[in-house]
Amino acid sequence: MPMTFRRLLKSSALFSMTVLLGLAQLCVAQNTSENESWTASSQQEAPNGRVNPTRTSETHTVVDGRIIDQTLVETLGPDGQYVLYSDTEKESAHVNDTTVRNIERSFGRDPDGERTLIQERQEESRSLPGRRTESGSRDFRS
Repeated sequence: MPMTFRRLLKSSALFSMTVLLGLAQLCVAQNTSENESWTASSQQEAPNGRVNPTRTSETHTVVDGRIIDQTLVETLGPDGQYVLYSDTEKESAHVNDTTVRNIERSFGRDPDGERTLIQERQEESRSLPGRRTESGSRDFRS
């Protein structure tokens, strides 16, 4: 057997094993333009089963100059169904030419399964003369 064929066969076998053992990460992304919305999802699993599998879904949306990034992380529950682990939303908006407001929100679920705000963090950054930056933040919890 030629050496390159063996290498190719070995590489193909290693790749197949990686996929079969669950190390391969599934990532589906849709990107129509740099300034528009996109979504991506991934799933992580450990081949030895010591780490609980997770699924992550990310959404990037641009609306009227505001950028909103939402991340949902689900983990495998005891019944074999995926359950919500975390739900975060980050929003960034230009207030004016020198000021950017960033808001990060963490959500939970109420007894009816409805999304409810748990914590909100707001930060404003201002560009000052001389390439200096000034920022301040506030935390809100419910």
